[in-house]
Amino acid sequence: MLAKIANCLAYKSDNKMHKIYYYKYMRGSIAIEHASDAAHRDLERQTAAARKREDNKKDSWISLQTGGGGELTKLRDARDKLERLEKRASNKIKRQQLAKDVAARKAVREYNKAHGIVVPRGPRRAVE
Repeated sequence: MLAKIANCLAYKSDNKMHKIYYYKYMRGSIAIEHASDAAHRDLERQTAAARKREDNKKDSWISLQTGGGGELTKLRDARDKLERLEKRASNKIKRQQLAKDVAARKAVREYNKAHGIVVPRGPRRAVE
């Protein structure tokens, strides 16, 4: 009976630690995703409003041809900046994941070495 309770508590503890780790790991990528979605919606809303204002002007074709300092130009710049930030964030997440993968492989190698497990390195060859 005590063993069952101990196993149950250990399982719950491991499960809770897993949830905490998962939450901490996913929190960054989810926050980036939410911020990115909100920024996209805001940018689309601003772009639509700017286009509507530009269309309402009598000389909108002149402002679109010159392209200097107009609202659409500013919004394009904001969109480009947002894309650069998203790319930087995704690259950061990829680097973090790569570092975790490298650390995991290193831990497996050290474990195998400590326990005398021999894993052949190099390209795999078909057994003839």
